[in-house]
Amino acid sequence: MLKLLSKLFAWQFMGVFGLGVAVTPDLGQGTSITFQSGFLANLLSIDWGGIERASVETSTLATTGGKTFMPGDLYDPGELSVEMQFDTDSAWITALTAAAETVTITWPDAETAAASGFMTGFEITNVTSEGVMTATATIKFTGTITP
Repeated sequence: MLKLLSKLFAWQFMGVFGLGVAVTPDLGQGTSITFQSGFLANLLSIDWGGIERASVETSTLATTGGKTFMPGDLYDPGELSVEMQFDTDSAWITALTAAAETVTITWPDAETAAASGFMTGFEITNVTSEGVMTATATIKFTGTITP
């Protein structure tokens, strides 16, 4: 009986978290990003991190064993780091000082993810005599991520 319950739990866990479901890996080629303001970039890479949801402790003085938790109602939509070719004519200063705007990422399979975001940092890199100038922008998302 214990073995059956263990298998049932594992099956439910895998279904809830998408584990055990066939996933087709994809390449990043063709991914693009658009800003509501029109800021454009020739992308080299995108890293989206910090997407988090709080865990709220529910332990009481009567709790025995391990602490108990419940999921928080809100999540942090994270921060985007975008590495791009640097164009001195681009509107990067305007984007850096602009209010939050809709930022949309279009994945290679045409699926999208959009959220309101604002640029919190811009770093110009690789300014050399024989290299393509690059830059990295950091965008903080605020609110809900929509597909």
